[in-house]
Amino acid sequence: MFEAAVEISREWDAYTAGQEVATKVLAKMTQKPKFVLLFATIHYEKNGGFKKLLEGVYSKLPEDVPLVGGTYAGFSNNDGTYTRGVAGVTIYSDDMEVSVGVGRNTKRSPQSAGKQCANLLMEWYNKSTGKNKVILNFISGVTMPRAPGMNRIVVLTNNILARFSILLLQVSSLVFQKGIAREEEVLEELKQDLGGDVAIFGGSTVDNNVFSRSYEFKNKEVFSNSIVGLGISTNRDLYFGAGTGFVKSGLHFDKVQTRAWGRMIRWMDGKPAVSAYLDALGWSRGLVDEKMFHRRFIFNPLGYENDEGKICPTVPGAFLGNNYVSGGPVLSQRLYLLRANGADLLNAVDEATAKMDGRYSFALVTSCASRLETLGTQENTVREKLKNKINAPFLILYTTGENYCLPKGKINNLMVTFNLFALRG
Repeated sequence: MFEAAVEISREWDAYTAGQEVATKVLAKMTQKPKFVLLFATIHYEKNGGFKKLLEGVYSKLPEDVPLVGGTYAGFSNNDGTYTRGVAGVTIYSDDMEVSVGVGRNTKRSPQSAGKQCANLLMEWYNKSTGKNKVILNFISGVTMPRAPGMNRIVVLTNNILARFSILLLQVSSLVFQKGIAREEEVLEELKQDLGGDVAIFGGSTVDNNVFSRSYEFKNKEVFSNSIVGLGISTNRDLYFGAGTGFVKSGLHFDKVQTRAWGRMIRWMDGKPAVSAYLDALGWSRGLVDEKMFHRRFIFNPLGYENDEGKICPTVPGAFLGNNYVSGGPVLSQRLYLLRANGADLLNAVDEATAKMDGRYSFALVTSCASRLETLGTQENTVREKLKNKINAPFLILYTTGENYCLPKGKINNLMVTFNLFALRG
């Protein structure tokens, strides 16, 4: 027996929204859920707070039902796309065994955070009997460091400050946990400690794309700079798919030098990274402005091929002098100039669902928030594509980073991608 429900609340007050979304999803269930996924936009931080949101949920939900989730830029379900509200998912399956783990200080001590989460999931991993195991993870995403009273720095032209940007970025991440998220280091430790046969799927938490803070949820607790993981063991078949829509332009760069945990590209082909990148595009520095920065560069990022031959975009998050800063890691000495248009980004859905066949009972998608901003109303096409492929409840989360790992595979920590996890009916 399997049941799944996805519902949305648009109430402004946090406690009321929690009550409403819990009431709506539970009304669609005949069995007590095995777990709840809960996702909220950052607006509830100032409309009652996230603790009140969780209290509202548990005023309707049995205390022994585990809950995990976090803050995201928005979400879509079968009915619509929302950039304000709360999304709830309830799932019951008579063959499921579940457990919840959490790890703290993901930016400062990623290996330690992964180990903390793994230790809390170890008993579930060792005792669960299902043929397939997956950990759904919701992990703190990148934040943009800034001085008090100042806006985030996206374009830094001061050459003196740019020389110190590597050190400042690393210090900010380690000391203040404002900066690089280091998700793949957390997930590598988690997978290594639990075993190679576990699959991993999730996305990085974010606010409303200001990149100043984000939060993670576990039962009635609210965390920041953490990972929350839900371990699921089941005999149902699992499906994983990923797509980008990007293709190689024909130009590439070698001798790539990086710093700051692979997030800061300093040199390519012996040239300063930003200068080499803009020259390849044929663009002048005058086109580099903070207002249009992310919209302008999302269609022509750098990227590399992973061990599976898949393209991994590394969209620029900032230009610090001649340093090209990416939210995701650069894991190759060769980078390609990529290209895409709106239609190509829509094709990512077809890439991710290409091998789906048969009946599915539920799907969870992690999709970059930049895709939501860029595609705009075309997100309706994304939903229609999914509805035609999956005749079941689904939820799309708009993230600041996407991750997945197949059993016995390698961690993929990605940007500007469309990733899908589904349970077969």
